[in-house]
Amino acid sequence: MNAEELKLLEQAFVDGYQSATDKLGFLRLSGLPMELSLDDQPPSKLVEVKVSNTFTVGTAAPGFGSPELVYHPLPSEMITNALQLEFLFLHAKGSETYSLAQLLAIRDGRDLDEAAHDHAHAHDHHHHH
Repeated sequence: MNAEELKLLEQAFVDGYQSATDKLGFLRLSGLPMELSLDDQPPSKLVEVKVSNTFTVGTAAPGFGSPELVYHPLPSEMITNALQLEFLFLHAKGSETYSLAQLLAIRDGRDLDEAAHDHAHAHDHHHHH
């Protein structure tokens, strides 16, 4: 799945999630894991689904030979909206935040490294308890 498809998927999830009256039901339907037991950490449970929108409305850069910033508001059609979807899982030792891509990878039993997880360690063996 490429970045473009993932964006669309995230958007679809957020649209559905925000309008769903039964948020837990929506999560169950989506098939995303609500509990994780990964090799290197205690079992964790999903506690928060966080949706944030970041709108970029202008650019600012230092001017030449001047302490003032040169500011350019963006015309409305150029304003970008970066949607971020995060899933917070809590376990006995703390918490982990996952993206939709990571949860889908875990759900599908693919390696997290394929989902561009930031953790530096790769597992080539999976134990299921």
